[in-house]
Amino acid sequence: MSAAFRSVTPNALALVFHVYLFSERIRGPYMQQSPLSYPMPSNLPSNPAMNYYNQPQSTPTPNSAVNQPSTPQPTTPFTEKSLGPPSFAPMKLGARGPELKMPKPPKPPDKPLMPYMRYSRKVWEQVKAAHQDLKLWEIGKIIGGMWRELPENEKQEYMDEYEIEKSQYNDAMRNYHNSPMYQAYVSAKSKAQEAQAAVQAYAEEEEIAGRRGKKVTDTRISIQPADDEDEPQEDGLWEKHLASSRYHRNHRLINEILGESVVPDVRTVVTTSRMAILKRQVLSLITHQKKLELELENLEKQHNKRKRLLVESSETFSNKMRRICEDRPSYDDDRFEDTVQDEMDKIRNIEEKTD
Repeated sequence: MSAAFRSVTPNALALVFHVYLFSERIRGPYMQQSPLSYPMPSNLPSNPAMNYYNQPQSTPTPNSAVNQPSTPQPTTPFTEKSLGPPSFAPMKLGARGPELKMPKPPKPPDKPLMPYMRYSRKVWEQVKAAHQDLKLWEIGKIIGGMWRELPENEKQEYMDEYEIEKSQYNDAMRNYHNSPMYQAYVSAKSKAQEAQAAVQAYAEEEEIAGRRGKKVTDTRISIQPADDEDEPQEDGLWEKHLASSRYHRNHRLINEILGESVVPDVRTVVTTSRMAILKRQVLSLITHQKKLELELENLEKQHNKRKRLLVESSETFSNKMRRICEDRPSYDDDRFEDTVQDEMDKIRNIEEKTD
């Protein structure tokens, strides 16, 4: 053990002691203990990193002991310190302020109940007492069926009451809109809307200004304007605007020079071989058209022939029917009586012969 301890270098001991002191410094404030000065041993070599712990701590004076509380304030090395002046209060750009509350309108007159609601309010307790085990929506369903089955004269009573109260409600609403309280509410509402629109517009302008990097008018924020290389020229244009206009102008000129009106497309140029091919195509199309015309003429001839045969057969049939109708025997009353008399005579002769 002693041999292992002798093998440890003074620098290693100083590092271990440094870690111990640092842990005590961190643990001290949370244990409500005041940090004490820890002098370095004289036999250890000097280390610049240890000078912080070898600083003598100031002893409190009697006056300071009276003015300050006896309980030491905990100090932690992890507290964040502001790098700005003490009067600087950080503020988040684009943060919205408290929203303006809209004024509440005065209470308007109550709306009249619909005829069905009047009937439902009248018979609700009766139906509920008759069906105590049913739910509310089932009771409402039953009342709806009763309203549909109600006679028209009873429905008309509820409708008349509704119309009377509706006219009274319209008069009350007219007086309500003309009342001073409602007029004051309308003016207050318009003012609140204007103020809210102004606040929203200011917030949007502030956000846009913050995005562009411009100075925001706020007493707690101080922003130094940086030198912008894209300063506007005398005519109010930036360099990037000039470059963009030149770019579009050059492209427009190139399109005008190399357009179809000046430089035609190669595919639109008709060569000799292309002309020969097109002529052959025209001849083939003409030949095909002639064939189609001949075929169409043949079809028309066949159709006319069939039509003629049908007309002739129809005329022949009509003539036959006319002859048959003309050749049929015509019977009038006299001829019918003569025929009946002849037949009766024949029957009488036959009976006489049999006798």
